[in-house]
Amino acid sequence: MPQNKPMILRHYVLGSLFLLSLALNLSCTPIVPEGVVSEPTKIQKVQLDKISAAVVESNWNQALKLSSGHTNPLARLVNIRALYELKRYDEVLGAKSISDKRFAPYDLFLRGLSAFEAKRWDQLLDIKVRSDLPRPLRERLEFFQATALYEKKELEEAKTAFEKFLRTYRASGFESEVLFRLADIEWSLGNQKEGLEVYERIYKFHPLDDAEDLAKQQLQNGGRFDTIDTDTHISRIQKLQRAALFGRAEAELADLRERSSPEQQNRLDFAMAQILFGQRKYSQSEKLARKKLEDKDLDSNSQIQWQELLASSLIRQGQTEEGQGAFEDLLKKDISPQLRETILYRLGSIAVDYDEFASAQKYFKELQNSFGNGRYVESAHWFDAWASYRELQTEPKRASKKNYRGILKTLEAIPNLPDSRNFTPQSFYWQHKIAQIIRDKKLSDEMTQNLSKDWNISFYSLLIKENPFSFLNAHKLKTNPPRIKKSDGINESFRRELSWQRLEAFRSVGLLVWGKMELDIFLANSRKFDPTLSKEVAERLASVEDWYDLLKWADQNFDRPQRLSQKDESLLFYFPLAYKDIVQKAAKEFHVSPFLIWGIMREESRFEVDVVSRAGAMGLMQLLPSLAQNLSRDLSDSSFSKPSLADPRKNIRYGAYYLHQLQKQMNKFKVSDELKTVLMIASYNAGVDAVSKWVKDKDTSQVDVFVESISFLETRQYVKRVLQSAYTYYQLYGDHDEEVARTKSEINL
Repeated sequence: MPQNKPMILRHYVLGSLFLLSLALNLSCTPIVPEGVVSEPTKIQKVQLDKISAAVVESNWNQALKLSSGHTNPLARLVNIRALYELKRYDEVLGAKSISDKRFAPYDLFLRGLSAFEAKRWDQLLDIKVRSDLPRPLRERLEFFQATALYEKKELEEAKTAFEKFLRTYRASGFESEVLFRLADIEWSLGNQKEGLEVYERIYKFHPLDDAEDLAKQQLQNGGRFDTIDTDTHISRIQKLQRAALFGRAEAELADLRERSSPEQQNRLDFAMAQILFGQRKYSQSEKLARKKLEDKDLDSNSQIQWQELLASSLIRQGQTEEGQGAFEDLLKKDISPQLRETILYRLGSIAVDYDEFASAQKYFKELQNSFGNGRYVESAHWFDAWASYRELQTEPKRASKKNYRGILKTLEAIPNLPDSRNFTPQSFYWQHKIAQIIRDKKLSDEMTQNLSKDWNISFYSLLIKENPFSFLNAHKLKTNPPRIKKSDGINESFRRELSWQRLEAFRSVGLLVWGKMELDIFLANSRKFDPTLSKEVAERLASVEDWYDLLKWADQNFDRPQRLSQKDESLLFYFPLAYKDIVQKAAKEFHVSPFLIWGIMREESRFEVDVVSRAGAMGLMQLLPSLAQNLSRDLSDSSFSKPSLADPRKNIRYGAYYLHQLQKQMNKFKVSDELKTVLMIASYNAGVDAVSKWVKDKDTSQVDVFVESISFLETRQYVKRVLQSAYTYYQLYGDHDEEVARTKSEINL
């Protein structure tokens, strides 16, 4: 029988509270709204600014000092929050209650947290959880109250409370802990069957939280583990894979395979091959695919799956000819139109990457003819034109005006295709380049004008400049960078909403996490769209430093900008000065452009602090834990841990230092300074080894040709997006006089 696990619970709770405090720690000058003061005594604006600064900086002693002695309920709430953060729980519990309906629920919440920390179980249970408290805070408080019953050994009551919690808060972050508690309770009450059912639920749905594998052990001991079906095991293993826990996923697959029937083993082998491929262990996934394809009893669908995996594994290892052959063999089989379309695109892309331009044109023309309205129609036109252009460049005898005009015709068609936005600027740029070759000045001027006027923040608008990446020399922001302006007047219906009142109050005193929660409530309750809502919400998302949701909101409510315009304030929503102080500090420490840091951060994570990629890269700058550990040693940072990569300060600092390292490594290449910038960014995405190979194999004499020739589509697009974003940040916020003052050809490498 498992023992109670208060230590696990304790760590989980403290971890949750740490994240809450961490979110409040992010430094930003708060926007103080006018009129957000509460009766009966107003807080002077200067005092409000000081309180807000102290809270944002987590200087709780200062916040306590500044908020003491006020009768204003908002100041009193800050005072109680400061007492809680300073672990003066008895003083929180002994303070006079706040009656103001805006802040009373938060007052009770802080008292509940304090009672939990002080183990005052009865006081915690006496607190009535208010329905107008944001869901995450209600969830935490009700979890604590159920835990209080558990700690008091009132097991039947605790069981009822935990079961109610699971019904009320589906997909809760506390769910696995609740299930462990329920399993313990059932076991303690002698309900072994019910306890095993709970452990099975833990095993099925919570592999990431089951570090000690206690659920699996209990299921095995109770004779229930062998009754779990294969689909459930595979689903669990896929969750481990998505969380980049590859070692555990492989171990569980190997164990499962030993206990499975021959019919099930093919599915398990394919799942293992996918895990190996996801870890870039291409030779191992190839070996497994070859072995499976030797099986004469393999059904046709499985043969197609394994053949596609084999082809992809070969291509990733550079065994291009054999990989192409494997894909060609697939085209001869009875495959779905969707797979045929994908394979034609893959074959065309591979041919371009390896300078097989005639073959590339064949595949892309077939795509255009057979899938005229398909997923790759824009790409097919672009790559057809690009392959034709490169073929003429490498075969001067065929480089006639007629042939170049044929390429122009294909490029001219691109802006009129259904989803052409991402291809239009490059269509204009390469029309300009071809026009220069055939000496069509009118067309060349027209295309550069299109880029300068309508696409002036695109990657291709950079390329028409004399020194395209010299803006990365500038490190200073404008003295008064543009800010999101407050609207002339807030809709009065907003003011009447309790959640809006709380939002305005909390952001005025730096309680940004609570402010974001109230904004979520306001948006959830907004039934009727108001034309001022989009701007107001964007402004408030910025003021509570919720950069990830700001970008999401901008995508949903504003047209994506393609040009710089002083009148288009939505640019500030799409390109916010996220984590400004942290970025500037890291940029200065490691002599890296802050605009490049913002560009990489925006494209890597969209400012989501705890995002994890399929490969296991973490946080704002998407660092692999293994790389981050090496960086921490270089920086003599003994505080590194895998979870700490969710801390913006650490993640941004490590990312900036890694960029600094890459800058130095690029100096070994005898290429232009502009190309070194491209190589640095490509290395951040694909690694130095891949970039070294491209420098060896590709044409490095022209930056534009090199970028379009980068073998990995992901990296090719990444370089363009990062430089485009970095340039937009510079255009919006950079000190242009500083760049002009430097030598034009100087690049900080």
